[in-house]
Amino acid sequence: LILLNTLIFSLMACNSTSKTADEKSTDAPQDSVVMADSHTASTSLDYFGVYEGTLPCADCEGIKTKVTLNKDTTYVLETSYLKNGKDMLPETHTGKFIWDDKGTTITLDGIKGAKYSYFVGEKQLFTLDQNGERIDSSLKDHYILKQVEVF
Repeated sequence: LILLNTLIFSLMACNSTSKTADEKSTDAPQDSVVMADSHTASTSLDYFGVYEGTLPCADCEGIKTKVTLNKDTTYVLETSYLKNGKDMLPETHTGKFIWDDKGTTITLDGIKGAKYSYFVGEKQLFTLDQNGERIDSSLKDHYILKQVEVF
């Protein structure tokens, strides 16, 4: 009986504490709410650095991909198709990367014929499709570039 009463009072205390925390959050000044919402990948993550991975390819073994994001908002994109275990004709693109309005997605500017966009996560870039959407297929885990070097 004592154990049951202790448990009930403990649960009541937890509920009371969460209500107090909720009440405090609704009474907080608007400026602090705006500050909490302004944390984005562009302002909160250490995203500068080098990302690597091998992306799926329809007519080859994969596309070896390396993206370097520099602090001056420039990038270097290096891709190489893999055939018979060898890199074929590597391509290098350079330019500026641009953040979306939400501060969560970058687009590599200046590449003709294709759109390269990435959702920026903690130590990884998620390759987006041509519509700017996350890839949602059985291969989705293969469209992630891992950060291998931080600047």
